Parts: sequence; structure tokens; C-alpha cells
Amino acid sequence: MNIRKIGLSIGAILFFVLNAVQVQAVTLGMGVSMSTNDLSTIGTEDIDNNGTITTTKTFADSVMAGSIFIETTFEFGSFGLTLGLDYIPVDADIDKRSITQSSVGDSSAAAKTGTNSARGTIKDHRTLYIQPGIMFGSNMIYGVLGYATADVEGTTDIISSTNLKETKSLNGTKVGFGIKHVRDSGIFIKADYAETDYDPVSWVTSNSTKGTADIENQSFAISLGKQF
Repeated sequence: MNIRKIGLSIGAILFFVLNAVQVQAVTLGMGVSMSTNDLSTIGTEDIDNNGTITTTKTFADSVMAGSIFIETTFEFGSFGLTLGLDYIPVDADIDKRSITQSSVGDSSAAAKTGTNSARGTIKDHRTLYIQPGIMFGSNMIYGVLGYATADVEGTTDIISSTNLKETKSLNGTKVGFGIKHVRDSGIFIKADYAETDYDPVSWVTSNSTKGTADIENQSFAISLGKQF
């Protein structure tokens, strides 16, 4: 499911909700966020690309990321609903990982020993989110449902095939919870925790070795914004 379909689905939900209940207030907000991200990546290798996993390894990375966001909040008395878009304008690098391999090209060739390595860069990360919650005046405790999309550029150096550099689409679903405090001036602070589960992405080298990365992210974010 792509981000356009997610947007249409959320739009349809909002249409029926807004027509079913009376909206008491609508505010537009924008601001910046800073988040800590704990990435867990399960990497698998299928040497012959025949469906049999040859190697499985799990890696962990921690990344700090800044983002900008814009959102609209609808208030229905004690119930609130926020729809927003968050964008990370800078790249996030996944650390280089290496493994030693011994490779034999044919029966007459001597074994060739060397180091395979892989690294990745996540670019243009966008999250479309909806935050339903309970209002306490202008303050809010909310849940988080979102759809994330980005580009991940994978680079591999492999002793038994041609080196590879390729960009793939990275898509995932986000769930979490948070709290929002609004000052009389319209300045607000948000704090939320979320987990994003991304769909696996794969690369195939020139010798038909398939590598797959399955990424999950646990994040804690502090946001500062202004609502109008």
C-alpha cells in the first residue's frame, strides 16, 4: 500500500468523522522535532537466490535525527484528532558491516578469502500520521498511527561478485503514544514514543546472491511547535 492510498483512506475517515460530530475548534500547527532512533536490522543472505537462507545476522544502530512537521488538530469536546506530515530533511547512515568469506570460483581455483561489507543510507524519510486522543483543555494524550516511506541506498562490496550500489523504496507502519502541552501563546511541546516496522528490502548481486534487510525502529521524540 503506498502513501497516496493511505492518505485517501485517512481522508475518508476524517470526512465521515467530521460529518458525524460537531467540530468545536480547528488549529494548524507546525514545528521541529528531535528524535533518538534505535534501529534493529536483521540481515539475511541467499547465495543462490533459491529461497534458502545461507546467513542471518542481526545488527543495531543508534541515530539522532531532526525533522520538520505540519499538522492540523480537530477538537470535539473531550476528543481530539490530529492529522500531520513529518519530514526528515537529512540523511541517516546505517553503519558499515563486514564479514569474512572464503570463496571458490570453480574446482580448479584456489580459495579466495576476503571481506564482504554492506552499508546503507536512508534518505527523504516522510511519515504521514494520525493521532487520536483525549483532550484536557488544549492539552492532549494521544495514540500514534502512521505510514512511513523513504529511500534506502544500499552499498555492498563482495569478493565473489561485482560491487553493488542501488536505491530501494522503504515503507513501514508506525504505532505509538504521546502527550501534548499547549501554552496560552500557542507554543506547544510534544513528547512521544513509537515503533516503526519497515517492509524488508532486497538486493541481488551479479552472481545472483540475494541480500535482504528487515529494519525496525524504536524512537523517542521531543517536538516544539506553534499552533494557530
